[in-house]
Amino acid sequence: DIGASTGGFTQVLLERAAAHVTAIDVGHGQMHPEIAGDPRVTVIEGLNARDLSAADLGGLAPDFVVCDVSFISRRLALPPALALAAAGARA
Repeated sequence: DIGASTGGFTQVLLERAAAHVTAIDVGHGQMHPEIAGDPRVTVIEGLNARDLSAADLGGLAPDFVVCDVSFISRRLALPPALALAAAGARA
């Protein structure tokens, strides 16, 4: 979840049976505590989506990428995540 903020998209993914969500935002302390506390969620704060690396994802390749960004173009935010996504991943 690129641009996770308070966790709206993360919550929807969890409600739709996501096994795990990595929630990434350049900000700090925005994620709702209930969502952040879910064991299926990894919150990465202070990371600009343009700088996303395989190490940030623990070497895991996402099967699905969602993005809700305000202060950066999706054209800049999405390519690093898509480059790390699993073959056949959806965005």
